[in-house]
Amino acid sequence: MPEICKIWLIILCCLPAFAAQAQKKTFSFSAGMGLSYVSKKKINSDYSPAPGMNISASLMVPVSEKIFMETGIGYRRKGFKGYSVLIDDDQADHFHTHARYDYLSIPLTIAYTVRKTQRSRLWIGGGMNYSFLLQGHTDIHQDSYHNDRLLGSYDYSFKPRIGLVQSKRKEIDLYLFDAGLILQAGYLYRNRWLLQVFHEHCLYSFVANASDGSSLKLRYTGISVGVVFP
Repeated sequence: MPEICKIWLIILCCLPAFAAQAQKKTFSFSAGMGLSYVSKKKINSDYSPAPGMNISASLMVPVSEKIFMETGIGYRRKGFKGYSVLIDDDQADHFHTHARYDYLSIPLTIAYTVRKTQRSRLWIGGGMNYSFLLQGHTDIHQDSYHNDRLLGSYDYSFKPRIGLVQSKRKEIDLYLFDAGLILQAGYLYRNRWLLQVFHEHCLYSFVANASDGSSLKLRYTGISVGVVFP
């Protein structure tokens, strides 16, 4: 695990002590939509973004007048659409895929207040986001051609096997744990209504059975609206 992940995990463990001492910690609940996509390495396929919802419950803990920490728990629907072609002599198989993954996320960020009035606040922040894959589902549409003549079309789906580590005893398709960087900006209106935009940049490939140096890393850019409870 990269050192930055370990440092932020230590901070996460210490956060309850900060929260207990804080005088004006606040809670928020928000929901919204975003676009999920992947970055690839050594993979001969094309990918495009897919929409997905997000839900979060957060705790904001002041550290100073302009700085506060934020953590909580959230849900992300991530995924992508893919296209690939497999050619064998005179036959070509075209695959259109739509993958959807449900993640439980635990962010830990530090934010800086750029502008503050009596009833509003604008801030920017960043930190780490720790994610756990709850379940996955992939739909596949396949068109088979022979000498450019369509032989047939097929639709099927599967649920990938999920685990912490790859092993011969229990082979898995996707990793359970992922960690990444998160950047965000937020605006609080009338000390009640919350608007946030954020980008999550995962550090690890979530594909477990790659053995040739190939990788797929998830990205998610979203927006959410919510309400703050003092």
